[in-house]
Amino acid sequence: MRISVAMCTYNGEKYVSEQINSILSQTVPADEIIICDDKSTDNTLNIIKNSNSSIIKLHQNPVNLGYIQNFTQAVNMCNGDIIFFSDQDDVWLPNKIEEMVAAFNADPNAYMIFSDSYITDKNLNILWDSLWNYKHFDYKKFNANTYLTSILAVHGCAMAIRKSALEYTGSFPSFIGHDTWLATVLSLMGRAKPLNKKLNYYRAHENQQSFRYKKKRSFVHLRNKIFGEHIRYFSWQLKLFYESQKRLKMLPDQTPYLLLNDYIQHIETRSNLPSNKLDRWIAIYKEMPRYLKYSAPLTALKDSLNI
Repeated sequence: MRISVAMCTYNGEKYVSEQINSILSQTVPADEIIICDDKSTDNTLNIIKNSNSSIIKLHQNPVNLGYIQNFTQAVNMCNGDIIFFSDQDDVWLPNKIEEMVAAFNADPNAYMIFSDSYITDKNLNILWDSLWNYKHFDYKKFNANTYLTSILAVHGCAMAIRKSALEYTGSFPSFIGHDTWLATVLSLMGRAKPLNKKLNYYRAHENQQSFRYKKKRSFVHLRNKIFGEHIRYFSWQLKLFYESQKRLKMLPDQTPYLLLNDYIQHIETRSNLPSNKLDRWIAIYKEMPRYLKYSAPLTALKDSLNI
């Protein structure tokens, strides 16, 4: 089983050396590290070239492609049976590849394996001991239905896929990150599996593109943990889901499309609950089967109280 790592870089001189070294120091080595640099203007390219590893294959973009297109390119250049995704500023634990490959071998039906992470500051001091806990993600309850309410708990830096999965996901769309697209399609197909191990340090800093760490106020954190996130948290995703729906409808397997369509109806209902208390309670009662499917009765209670 050949292992590829797809990494994209752009002005990453502060942290890229540490990340490359952590990949090169794995207990199970990768066969290739595909690095696509998006026309960096700092010392990133020299740092990569000085890594002196025969498994690093560096591609320099003649023009800046942007985060999404650059990762699409990197994935398409990978030759491995398993493809890992790497940010330029994180650090992998030494057994990351070993653990995730073992998870693939244990479950031949899995197209994606994703793990938990430590959230750290720029100096790798731990800010939160679990990305999943920070996102209120319960891996024990993860399935095609619950993925849609935990979409932001699945990060590209903590995932790997079988290359064969690309036959089902199709080409990556331009409106959404590669990791969110892959996680959406493969989770809705029931082919994404969580691995309850923390296998990388996820560095939160001011130049990061994909994530902003915020210290959570205790009341808000406790409220969201008990009742789930406020409906406003999901409403912003509707545009993303509408666009995803168009693409999913073109896939040979219609299961992801049907599940997403049902979830969209749930979010639309929650986003447009009547202001009149009695009408609101009636609407929530009618929607209860989908509350039970996608969230929890306590979420329905929160919506009824509008908190």
